[in-house]
Amino acid sequence: MHNLARIGSGLVVWLVLIACQYPQPKKPQRRQDQSLDVPPSSRRPETRRPTRRVSLDVKPYYNGNATLTEAEDLATRGRIDDAIARFLSAIRTTTASRQRAMAQIRLARLYESKKAFEKAAALYLESAKSYRLLRDYLHYRAARAFLAAKQKGAAERWFARVGPKSLWRGAARYQYARLLAEREQRVLALGAIEGWVERGGNDVRLLYAGLQEGLGDWAKAIAAYKDLLVDAPGTHWGREAETRLRALKRKVPASLHTRLFDLTVPQILRQAERLFNRHASTRVVELLPPLIAKWGIGSAERCLAQYYVGRSYRKLRKRTKGVPFYAAFVKECKGPASIRIRVLYNAGKDSADLGDEEAMRRYFGLLRKEFPTHSYNDDAYFREAKFYLDKSRYADVVRVLKRQLADYPSGDMREHAWWVLVWQAYRQKQYQTALKTIDESLVRVPRESTYYSQGRMFYWRARVLTQLGKKKQALADYWRCIERYPLSFYALLAANRLREAKVGDLATKLRSIAARHSDASRLPKLALDGLEAHLGFRRALDFLRLGLTQEAQRELAALGLLSSSNPARLWLVAEIFSLAGAYHVAVATMRRRFVAWKEYFPHGDALQYWTTAYPRGFRRFVDRASRESGPPAELIWSIMREESGFNPRVESWANAMGLMQLLLGTAKGAARGLAGFGPVGRERLFDPQSNIRLGSRFLGRLLKGFDGHPALAIAGYNAGAGSVRRWLRELGQLPLDEFIESIPYRQTRDYTKRVLSTYGIYWWLQRGAGSVPSVAFALRR
Repeated sequence: MHNLARIGSGLVVWLVLIACQYPQPKKPQRRQDQSLDVPPSSRRPETRRPTRRVSLDVKPYYNGNATLTEAEDLATRGRIDDAIARFLSAIRTTTASRQRAMAQIRLARLYESKKAFEKAAALYLESAKSYRLLRDYLHYRAARAFLAAKQKGAAERWFARVGPKSLWRGAARYQYARLLAEREQRVLALGAIEGWVERGGNDVRLLYAGLQEGLGDWAKAIAAYKDLLVDAPGTHWGREAETRLRALKRKVPASLHTRLFDLTVPQILRQAERLFNRHASTRVVELLPPLIAKWGIGSAERCLAQYYVGRSYRKLRKRTKGVPFYAAFVKECKGPASIRIRVLYNAGKDSADLGDEEAMRRYFGLLRKEFPTHSYNDDAYFREAKFYLDKSRYADVVRVLKRQLADYPSGDMREHAWWVLVWQAYRQKQYQTALKTIDESLVRVPRESTYYSQGRMFYWRARVLTQLGKKKQALADYWRCIERYPLSFYALLAANRLREAKVGDLATKLRSIAARHSDASRLPKLALDGLEAHLGFRRALDFLRLGLTQEAQRELAALGLLSSSNPARLWLVAEIFSLAGAYHVAVATMRRRFVAWKEYFPHGDALQYWTTAYPRGFRRFVDRASRESGPPAELIWSIMREESGFNPRVESWANAMGLMQLLLGTAKGAARGLAGFGPVGRERLFDPQSNIRLGSRFLGRLLKGFDGHPALAIAGYNAGAGSVRRWLRELGQLPLDEFIESIPYRQTRDYTKRVLSTYGIYWWLQRGAGSVPSVAFALRR
């Protein structure tokens, strides 16, 4: 069943709000050549004075209708023909007009999946008759269905009916113009996209260029194709523009080629910038070096090109080729300052990676001399210290880090610097030095900010005190860690240290702490503050009831809610999407945009913030996978949240797919031995049920291979079981906390901390306040 079906009854929140009935505007008379859009600057909010009381409701549209519920469940399980039959039965018997219209929309989408486009179009138009709020969207969807059915006349007619203030107007006008172009009505087509070319996307720009070419205005066509070649290199649009330019070149007199076809220097550099930003580094290093030799020494274009080539070689891990371009920049170019700063910093980093200490110190020295107040100096000091750390030159590490903290005491790398000083002292058993450094850091950095550092100093202060034989003081610091950084990674370790020390009823004491630190009165409350008067907001809610998350996001983005910096608005967005089962939007908002709630324990009024940030989504599938493969549900949710943020359709740059981010090979291995599971392909990994089942099976094997230890299984999920076994052979004599801090891969080290913290949070939320999962400190090699 789609995401809306998974809202637990306890999650549905009813708020009494003000709303109104919205009369539809009169339909404007349109000529065929009429512009199909109103510029954003002329749009007004769609509002009416509220006249009646309604409820904010994001429950699934089929709520309370058993036949529709069954139809949705069948559709989710891939039984499309059975689902269609159930939908048809429900539509015939449903008396609620809006629910019937919504069911027609869901049925239309199923027909589209079966390529029955005419039936889909008819259903969209039928639902539009009674469903005024989404009428423009439904006309747009009907037009698209007619287009897919090759009924171009009907498609053209309904694209033109999409209202001028609709968010779907831009896409509709593009399709409308394209259909006019196919009938060779190019002047009318140009009129349809007038004013839209620059903001309508690459599809519109390519259409515009083709229309100009068809009308014989080759100069405008060539200019438009060149802009696409520059702005969208390596994409479908860029390649198509390149093909059409080659064809035009054969038609245009050779005497005009240089003036019309050659890219200008600014265009070349813009193209290089686009390629660089798209990580097409090979194209950059092929494009620019031959031109650099032609441009004057110290010229702006030569300097910028040297910067892009140096950075691109770094991305390609060919630093020996990139450093000479940095060196030439430093020697020849004095500006611009923003670029010179980056060149000096990257030249120092690359030199360090190549083991060239002299060059590293020279570039970092120039950075400090020329730009003494810039924040990159803080990073440069830390990178220099890492260079010495890799060579076990601990005296130099301490010297550089102390200078960093003296020169840039508020720098964004200060937490890292303090930690390296503490960790090196601890590893060398210089416990008094470590304690002194921790105490100084707690004064200079009153609160640690990153997920992998929160509570770190309190926790390691307790560990240092334990080594010094001051166990009572150590216990106090474990409690301080838990109180100051609720449910963080280090708080989880601290709780397990307290359990190990047998401090009594740990759960009761944790609940007491949570009760004292859960006053969320300073956090925003759920309120609409006039949003109920916007048709766009009401449309967004209905889209969510239909499970159309992207459409809802588009409506809320148009209202400015998704880009808001107002915590109350962000909390509202997160809660609405969470209630609607669109967990990935809620999690992303609570993780990156609205984070103040993490200072409070999940208790009392503060609990709702944590349950929204840590949803227990896809519960039916998770419970089944847990029973089948062994991992606790809390661990499955933790992997899911930190891998995909609960987005079933996400794919990483490494082609890991779906909720638990599975590589195709890993998924096929996990599927072996599953009776009746069938073949595993890419698309199947985007199915929540299949992905959770396979990911949990893989996770279960890791748990079994590491004697049930969650931390080692988590590390293995990220780096592979082989890497973890190798680290255990080398570092297995260390207790868990020291082992994790010693993991050589930073990504895996931080990932293990993040997922373990999330595991502890889900354990607390799922099993009750004060519940903490047991994590063993002794490791088996």
